[in-house]
Amino acid sequence: MRVIQDQGILTIRKPRGDKRASVLIAGDCCPRATGEEFVLQGKSEEILADLQDIFSAADLSLIQFETPLTTADTPIVKSGPNIKCHPDVVDFLHAWGGDVALLANNHIGDFGPKAAMDNIAQLRDNGFHTCGAGEITFAGGEVISPKGRRSFNEVVKEAYANRIQLWSDGFYRTPKIHYDKTTLTGRPFFYFAYGAACTEVVIDTLTGESRVLKVDILHDVGHSINPAIDIGQIEGGFVVVEGGRILAELALPVAGLMSLNSFEQVRHDLTALRSAAHSLGVTLEEPFLQLAFLCLPVIPHLKITDHGMVDVDKFEVMP
Repeated sequence: MRVIQDQGILTIRKPRGDKRASVLIAGDCCPRATGEEFVLQGKSEEILADLQDIFSAADLSLIQFETPLTTADTPIVKSGPNIKCHPDVVDFLHAWGGDVALLANNHIGDFGPKAAMDNIAQLRDNGFHTCGAGEITFAGGEVISPKGRRSFNEVVKEAYANRIQLWSDGFYRTPKIHYDKTTLTGRPFFYFAYGAACTEVVIDTLTGESRVLKVDILHDVGHSINPAIDIGQIEGGFVVVEGGRILAELALPVAGLMSLNSFEQVRHDLTALRSAAHSLGVTLEEPFLQLAFLCLPVIPHLKITDHGMVDVDKFEVMP
């Protein structure tokens, strides 16, 4: 098997007749603090020993590399931590034995554009393909690359028309769909599902005032792999409570991440949340931002995971 990169396109070449290919995507990789010390001591293979069989079984292996490799000392001004690793940490990627380092993350530029470009050069010099950051600049309303320059508006419109996502996030491009609006032919949907919605509304026949009392939605999506995860992902929010009394709340009914209310209403609710939290003695300036990151065990210091409390600095599960 060979992996070939040409103009940003990765091609997997396998023996004739073998039409299957396995792709492994891992992340976020951030071997900092104690992890960086172990790597610089030559213990990369020891760290990854339990995963080598999984890595070697993949035809194409990609890893989200969440830190620049640089010796730069001047971080950019930003919210959140500025992180980096010594350039010799590239040995960790050699031990991993993968093909592509994914760099579309919020830390690649923590120490400026030059450090980011040095990081890319370091990875490529060591035989790794890179994706997500590179020789693209934005100036004068244009997107400039080694292949040419186009207006920013033109790039965004073309990306939207071709269903290409322009921000760093998970994105699924539905395959095999196409539709011609002129001839009304094609395959606009990859699959079809049954569903029904029922809304209970009360209407004042004298004033015309109406109010939605209840909405029930039933959608047949087949058999869920884990119903608990499905339920947990469709509702959520923040709430401040004292003695069983709700002082303030912000509902996030869309996937537990977004509100259906206006920006002004969300800002009002969030301000009320902060005030309520501070009235109970909370000293953090942004307590709910801290909560949102409490379960992210890739940034210091103490995090809560499904394995319990984790000391991220020491890479240990606390007793």
